[in-house]
Amino acid sequence: MIINVDSQENLNTLNNNIKNKDFIIWFYADWCGHCNAMKDEWSKFEQSAGNEFNIANVRDDLKDGVEGGCGKNVSGFPKIVAASNGNEVAEHTGGRTLEDLLTFAKENVANNTLLNNTQKKSKKKGKPSKKGKPSKKGKPSKKGKPSKKGKKKKKKKKKKQN
Repeated sequence: MIINVDSQENLNTLNNNIKNKDFIIWFYADWCGHCNAMKDEWSKFEQSAGNEFNIANVRDDLKDGVEGGCGKNVSGFPKIVAASNGNEVAEHTGGRTLEDLLTFAKENVANNTLLNNTQKKSKKKGKPSKKGKPSKKGKPSKKGKPSKKGKKKKKKKKKKQN
């Protein structure tokens, strides 16, 4: 389901649905350059994910009317959140490409049920390791062996000492 909240009537439609469904919500402003720059990627996201996720686009002048209050937390545009019962449970702070938006939706909503109801921020922190954690360049692995980056640094130091 995709709801474009650009009128009071559409806001009412969102509020009737947000009570018992989870949504990915894009808060935007027509005057916002960043919002205008990401419109094409957001349209691609709607086309790709509109059958899998509930999506709402909420215009800046209607944000405070979203039930549950997640619109009241908007202090800048664009803002993309995962919401449950109108409450923000995760904020997207990563990139604005189709891939980034799909990853955020999949990480925070499973079968239109939010994965958790705690305040969770989605942030890019570099390439994840095999265990899903950010890599620790040059730090020893759990087995006590230095990572490949750590080995390279040691070899360079040995050459300089000779």
